[in-house]
Amino acid sequence: MLDLPVLTQQETREWETRINSYRDDCGCSMGAKFCLASTVLYYLHLFFLPRDFLLGIWPGVILGVPVALIAAGAGKGIGLLFARKKLQRTINELCDLLPAKEV
Repeated sequence: MLDLPVLTQQETREWETRINSYRDDCGCSMGAKFCLASTVLYYLHLFFLPRDFLLGIWPGVILGVPVALIAAGAGKGIGLLFARKKLQRTINELCDLLPAKEV
């Protein structure tokens, strides 16, 4: 809990909510978006790609699973990086609001 005497209780709660939302972000939302986007794009590509009739479509369908998992992992990592950047930016904004401590 933040205890900042220069801010009202309402302002302190708002800052606390913002900071906690970025601190607690696990990147899953971005991972899910990447997973969905990669799956759609992969299967669209697979649908329009001319395929060998001897192999059929199953190898391509099965390969879609690791493609989606890799994309989900990459999206999660990117989501975590974005959340950390937002957290740092929010903390810097809060520090700018506080009066400088005299030495």
